[in-house]
Amino acid sequence: MSGLAYMNDENKYLLNFDCKPIEALDSIALKACQKFNYENKDNWFLSFRMGKIGCYSRLFGVRKHSLEMHSWEQPNNQITLEYHISSIFFHMDSAIECLTFMLNAFGFGIEPALFHDITNEKELRQIFPKNIIGPQDKNLVKGYDKYFPSLKLFMITNRDLINKISDHHDISKHTKSIFMGGRRDTKLIKQLGELSSIPIEELVLVAPFEEIIMESEPKEKHDHGQNESNKIDKLEEIVIAFCDFINGCSLKAEGDAKANIHLKDQ
Repeated sequence: MSGLAYMNDENKYLLNFDCKPIEALDSIALKACQKFNYENKDNWFLSFRMGKIGCYSRLFGVRKHSLEMHSWEQPNNQITLEYHISSIFFHMDSAIECLTFMLNAFGFGIEPALFHDITNEKELRQIFPKNIIGPQDKNLVKGYDKYFPSLKLFMITNRDLINKISDHHDISKHTKSIFMGGRRDTKLIKQLGELSSIPIEELVLVAPFEEIIMESEPKEKHDHGQNESNKIDKLEEIVIAFCDFINGCSLKAEGDAKANIHLKDQ
């Protein structure tokens, strides 16, 4: 299923995150932490659950900002757009980080030697998506090959998307504006112009953007004003791809847990 649920014009930017597989994974983890299974040593289940809550809150943030930046209910100047765009990239990047933290906590509860130690401050700082996707061997965590192999393969195939999100978040956090430009919803502007006495010129200044243009390689240096077709991306397409990516990760993680984490009934 695509990340966008087109029910009508007002909510065509509503993201459809499917959290059912994550809730199923939560149920598996809850059973796994019982004494008759792997127990809850070092309270790993709490770390798993907090990672899940963190991931959910970030998905809420992506959903909220995606809707607001395409609405008429707030100023649509560059400063406001930059706020929403940078917030979206923060929440997308952080959601992937939280998902990784959540899975590492689960893995640590099952076989601690194969995952980062959630009780060690130094190792906690080393939990990030590169544990799963690499590319450097020094970052890889062996436990994903054993317990979450389908998830790992899926994330590796989406490495470009993960890196793109991380790069935009990094640039917006540390250096500069990441808003390049875009196109306002001209069809809607025309319709409103025909139904009201507001001049088209005024509607154009306040109308929401239909498309936001991003650099496809934000950390590379480009000539000022460069706008080559192979150097841009649409924010909306990145957000849809992220939604589909999260939904795919959830399904893969649930399937891997069912296949590779053996549980006993009480």
